[in-house]
Amino acid sequence: MEWLSPQSAASELEPSRLCREAIGILRRLGWTQMHYVSGDGPPHQGKVCLVEAISRATGLPPKAMMPGARARVQHADPAAAAKYRAVDNTLEVLAEKLGRDGQQDNLSAQKWLMNWNDAGGRIREEVLAALLSCEE
Repeated sequence: MEWLSPQSAASELEPSRLCREAIGILRRLGWTQMHYVSGDGPPHQGKVCLVEAISRATGLPPKAMMPGARARVQHADPAAAAKYRAVDNTLEVLAEKLGRDGQQDNLSAQKWLMNWNDAGGRIREEVLAALLSCEE
């Protein structure tokens, strides 16, 4: 197994890279609303929401962003803390690009993006376009 240098590992967790990876995940598994992972398909292979796609792009396990999961995952995988920081950073960047005002909005970036993802009338193409905006 090839080990990444700290600089290489950090670039693997950059928001633009994670958003690109999340696009691939959404295209492969499909997109869903109201759930991190839909009940369709084999375990943990159903359609995913925006937050779940970004989380998986870091290599975190399915449903790692659900309430209470962070402590369990970090206990099982000490390297998970860096992955969670990368997810949080990516969610902040994306939420800001989509119009969240961190000064005035009381919701965390994760919750804000979950609400954005789950908004009535939202379509998959909007979610993919949002992820592409991380490249700009």
